[in-house]
Amino acid sequence: MNKKKLIISIIYLVSAFLFLKTDLFFFKFLNSDPSTLLFFSILPLTIWIANSKTAILVAIFFMILTAFFDYFKFEKTSENLAIQSFFFFGYGVFLSIKELIKHK
Repeated sequence: MNKKKLIISIIYLVSAFLFLKTDLFFFKFLNSDPSTLLFFSILPLTIWIANSKTAILVAIFFMILTAFFDYFKFEKTSENLAIQSFFFFGYGVFLSIKELIKHK
């Protein structure tokens, strides 16, 4: 991973957490929906993931966590993790299509 991606993702993560602490009207949508909050907090991870295999592995990890939290009756957390696993599966598919186009 190059230095620019690391710096951009750290700046994004810090700014996202700072915006959560503000009481500005524009950023209220982040506090209202836990799924949206989880999406915006994990978004820097997509900058770090460079290939489709890693994205699919992250999605499988989230699916395992979904089953774990669902077993222990944490419904809201398991729903949020299922949403994130779907996001990373989709992201992995788009990365694999991008890799296939690049190799042709």
